[in-house]
Amino acid sequence: AKADFVTDGTVNTLDRDCFVEHFGQSLQTWTANGLWTTTTDANGAYAFTDLVPGGYIVREHQQAGWAQTFPAAPGEHGPITVAAGQTVSDKDFGNRSLTANLTVTKTDGLASTLPGRELTYTIVVRNVGEIPAEATVVTDTLPPPATYQHSTLDGVNAPATVTTNAAGDQLQWSLGTLAAGAERTLLVTVKLDDIF
Repeated sequence: AKADFVTDGTVNTLDRDCFVEHFGQSLQTWTANGLWTTTTDANGAYAFTDLVPGGYIVREHQQAGWAQTFPAAPGEHGPITVAAGQTVSDKDFGNRSLTANLTVTKTDGLASTLPGRELTYTIVVRNVGEIPAEATVVTDTLPPPATYQHSTLDGVNAPATVTTNAAGDQLQWSLGTLAAGAERTLLVTVKLDDIF
């Protein structure tokens, strides 16, 4: 992340006790900038040196895939008044990585069925996370006595890739990228063997 030092025209030194942290782990090579630019080191520490006395605000520029957790809104330290020869420390930033979080539900709405009949069930995939889930793939295994017939994805024909093994037919659909908050619905039709 970047941090801006916004000044009234004057400053001194912020020491290496300033960190960008991720739940106690240091984040390396994050950048802080403004009138002065600095980047976190291998330990997540940053420092502004050779600053003149005066007032400053330190802000970080967020990197993609991260959310700032500290300090509280507006997410900056300051105003910080720095006197000649003074070192200011403990102006830390906290961050957490954003995640995709998928939930999958599978329902058929039936209590029972009969041999030789077709059965259609629904698979709903939701991204309840904060960022897109890329390269999303749904896999479902049909135990014998069920045989895959056809399927749709959000109402459009979407044949599954079918692999048959001793456990039954393994069905697979590629959903691509699933945006945060989005959901996709598969309707899958199978046929039950005449005798099971």
